[in-house]
Amino acid sequence: MTDALQDLLNNLPVRKAAKRKPKRTYKYDLKQLYYDARRLMFQREYPIAWASGEYFDNKIPDINTTNGFSRYIEDVINNMGHHAERVNTMGIPTKNGWRRSGSTLGSPDLHCIVAGKTWKIEVKKGSDKLNKAQEKYQAKMKAIGVYHSVIYVGDADLFWDEYYKIIAS
Repeated sequence: MTDALQDLLNNLPVRKAAKRKPKRTYKYDLKQLYYDARRLMFQREYPIAWASGEYFDNKIPDINTTNGFSRYIEDVINNMGHHAERVNTMGIPTKNGWRRSGSTLGSPDLHCIVAGKTWKIEVKKGSDKLNKAQEKYQAKMKAIGVYHSVIYVGDADLFWDEYYKIIAS
């Protein structure tokens, strides 16, 4: 190697290692719980296919995004034999911005019925907070005895804790 090339290599800037967040650990095995719920649904809805061994595990949604985490919650609740539906309250895009949707102001992202009990779930990400309409809706639901949870992306343990609390009540 020539001296000029050696000098060039020795004077290249050193790249710092990227800072990585430590991997989050969960109290529950989220993947296993998801697959267990899916197996229950498959056995219930497709008994012939189940008996013949035609079951396969779907890919688990990305629980690090709001959309993926909402999908995870909806899938699990529906697969466990309860009912969950996602509610779009954002409105409709137009040329001039957004046209308000016809849904109730403050309505949460997921409306569920678990073990005969109504459960409303608002999914938030990062530092998002409930707005005034959502706070008002939450207070109204709690006043009439409806379960209402605000669950942040990445806090799947809280989802499962709330789920088991509702099942037990």
